[in-house]
Amino acid sequence: MCLSVLLGFIVTCPVLLRGSHLFPSSQVPLPVNSNLFAVNDVLGPIFPIPYNSSVLESIACSLRLGGMRFPGGTVANYWNITSGRYVRGCNVSSCTTYGPRIDNFPLGTFTLSNFLQGMGKDLTASVPLIDLNCLTLTETEALAQLDWLEICKSRECLIELSNELYLNSGDYVSRFPTATQYLSFIEPVVKEIRARYPMAKISLPASNIPTVLALAKGQKPSGRSGSWLVDLAKRRDLFDGITVHDYSLQDYYFKRLPKEVWPTLMAAFPEGVYQNITKYLKAEFGENIEIWISEYNVGLKSSSTSYLREVANGGMHGLFTISHIFSAISNEATIKVMFYHALLSVNGTAWDSNSGMVRLSSLQSQSAYINGVSQLFAHVNAVARNSSTMSSVEHSGEKIPFTDVPFMANLTCLQAAVFFSESRGSNDGQMTYIVINRCPKSLETSFDVNHSVAVDRQAILVSYICSTDEPGRWVPMPNPEVPFPWPEPVPSETSKQSVAASKKHVQFNLPMFSLNVMTLTW
Repeated sequence: MCLSVLLGFIVTCPVLLRGSHLFPSSQVPLPVNSNLFAVNDVLGPIFPIPYNSSVLESIACSLRLGGMRFPGGTVANYWNITSGRYVRGCNVSSCTTYGPRIDNFPLGTFTLSNFLQGMGKDLTASVPLIDLNCLTLTETEALAQLDWLEICKSRECLIELSNELYLNSGDYVSRFPTATQYLSFIEPVVKEIRARYPMAKISLPASNIPTVLALAKGQKPSGRSGSWLVDLAKRRDLFDGITVHDYSLQDYYFKRLPKEVWPTLMAAFPEGVYQNITKYLKAEFGENIEIWISEYNVGLKSSSTSYLREVANGGMHGLFTISHIFSAISNEATIKVMFYHALLSVNGTAWDSNSGMVRLSSLQSQSAYINGVSQLFAHVNAVARNSSTMSSVEHSGEKIPFTDVPFMANLTCLQAAVFFSESRGSNDGQMTYIVINRCPKSLETSFDVNHSVAVDRQAILVSYICSTDEPGRWVPMPNPEVPFPWPEPVPSETSKQSVAASKKHVQFNLPMFSLNVMTLTW
């Protein structure tokens, strides 16, 4: 089982500064949603490592993973969860390249039940997000998958019905020329899920972020992804949520701005995107629609800007990742799923070769390596795992230093969330602010501590300095019992001060381009 060690910081001299004011925005904090601190991966279909292997269980524990997606994204369209193998006759590259490796393992090795008994038991979420194959199975076979979801009788399950079918891919278009044919196929599957697992929630593949942004700007639907999204809205009765994937931060935005603001663009981009698309999708699908971002990352291509390549897997990439989580918390009534892609890269395997936040030297390796993304991600996950409730944060302060991207024009330098380990008013507990400073200067910041108990308290600030790390650097993954902050690859600074019972605020200086974890203990 996982150990959760959160404090163990080096103490430095206290600072007392004036500045921007942060305070919780919710009168009543909400329960921590484990599926915002989560990852998508292709364990099994691409990386045939048994789910109960010590290295996978160690990764789940060390990173304090909230949730995972099973069995992954694209591979789910060709996967048979009843056997834990690719469907018979599959001839796409994932099947022909990686299928033979899976066949070396006993039938059923990579099934949901084995996942739940292996690394799945170390997730905060009791059940992974389950992506069912509705592309390459017959209706009878698609329905047979439901026999393997008995866990959903007693727990709320999140179920997707295939992956990215809105893309203009040969298999997808030939099977479902439009969303109308897809909706007709899944209707009996949806009805059976509702009948057998009334606690389950269902999401359908809807679109990608660039398409939604274009529609939100008033452009008419174009191409398969645009028309697919519009057609789904006509059958709102079939689903609880829509799945949208986000690889939208690409060259286009960097080329519009001077290089000195590229780091700010990287760290602020997610908040602008989700403010924009949430409003549009609620207007199209209704106020109670859920948005599931079951894959997100930068849109890293071979032609990407040198900056995107320079910061990949480092501290600035980590700020981009944490901004996605904070953006979901700010839109908690709508955004219910936020999964980073991907968990794993393995040397010698082309799939996800540079997008994993953890690296293995081989499929047999028992040693894992982390980068700047996973270092920051793990600390934020640890705060969430040790907390019972969370809230978005209101703040005053400067705006980001550019307005050239319309949906980012009103964003400020800081983005934050706050977590509570006990309900407000208890005699002991923790209140933890996590704050991104995405501007090119340090900011004096005041944290509201009215929601803690009025006794003498201790405040500790850990600041990860994300502009000074080495993004391409991988270091051995610490064991689960190693306290935060992990010392590398992103360097950090730690400071501490006493907070008297009479004080309503505590003040710290937040370095430029930093992730800051301020923990108040009483």
